[in-house]
Amino acid sequence: MELVMEPDMSCGEEAAAAVRELQLILQALGTCQGNMSEGQMRVDANVSVHKPGEPLGIRAEVKNINSVRCLARAIDYEIQRQIEVLQRGQTVQNETRAYDSKSGETIPMRDKEGLQDYRFMPEPNLPPLIVYEDNASLPTGIDACQAVVVHKIREGLPELPGVKRDRLVQTYGILPEHSFTLVNEDGLVEYFEAVIEG
Repeated sequence: MELVMEPDMSCGEEAAAAVRELQLILQALGTCQGNMSEGQMRVDANVSVHKPGEPLGIRAEVKNINSVRCLARAIDYEIQRQIEVLQRGQTVQNETRAYDSKSGETIPMRDKEGLQDYRFMPEPNLPPLIVYEDNASLPTGIDACQAVVVHKIREGLPELPGVKRDRLVQTYGILPEHSFTLVNEDGLVEYFEAVIEG
């Protein structure tokens, strides 16, 4: 599965927080542990710089980042690198780069100029999924295997990290930053609640 986020993060720490939240959601859903160092999850970061009020700049893509810490460092390095390129009067290249965790730098892998970033090939053995908000909007004659009913999926979801943090703050009166600590560590919420109720 590939997820693409909006280009609305301004530093490596914001991106790292978003990826950490995604890991927690995937763990809560039981889809995977999201262990980046074991290859269960990888992140590609598209980085561009621009002056406030101007359109987004030319982006460089940093590929296959394998930890949240490296993600933050790679993005921050790449932001600074692009600023320095522009300050020298040069142009940022649309390219694919890799992050070298030993040097703390991004290094060029390949130029993207003139290349298509993505090529889509339909898979004939996978039927399209049609998304409906609820059963009432489901037309008659639709194969149930092809229909995704959002309302049914929502009902079956476990307590997701954001909801769990809000519940902890409201129920126990703890500080929001403490709720992050509890939710981020596997099994800590259950232990905390057992101690409180015990």
